[in-house]
Amino acid sequence: MTKSIFLIEVHGFTSGKTDFAERIRNIPLDLLEPLAQLIDGTDESSSDPNSKKFISIAIVGHADRQDIAGRTDEQRRESERQGAQARADSASTWLLNKLGDLQDPGGVIELDWRGVNNIGVATIANGAARLINPNSGTNENLCAQNRRVEFLVTSIDVNETQGLDNRNITIG
Repeated sequence: MTKSIFLIEVHGFTSGKTDFAERIRNIPLDLLEPLAQLIDGTDESSSDPNSKKFISIAIVGHADRQDIAGRTDEQRRESERQGAQARADSASTWLLNKLGDLQDPGGVIELDWRGVNNIGVATIANGAARLINPNSGTNENLCAQNRRVEFLVTSIDVNETQGLDNRNITIG
């Protein structure tokens, strides 16, 4: 049994934006190679329901602080949580659509992670609890690093992901 554990982090979302496909659209393809390997790994593990290949993916959405005058702490935290959840959900949908494209090129198939063999996916909203730049203030570049999505991946016997083992990859 070969187990691979790795992290892919995509940061740089514009304020108020949560669309994962939109965020990565202008990133050079060579920088997106780890995501391509993850997509190929999901296809490899799900293609044969009787195989012993498995992938577990936690997709964690993050937000920056939203210190807006007139909001209570609870309102601020809820807004941060909603933005983070929307980023995680968007990344999950993007990954699921990419898997669908591989399994039925040009077709339209209705996929749901619960119906995909040998893959477990969970989305998690972290809000602004783990800021990369806690004192970003109004600096948009620093704030954009806080707005990110992480793919925390554990794969078992998936050839496509073995080269990513023990890596923390940042894109964006």
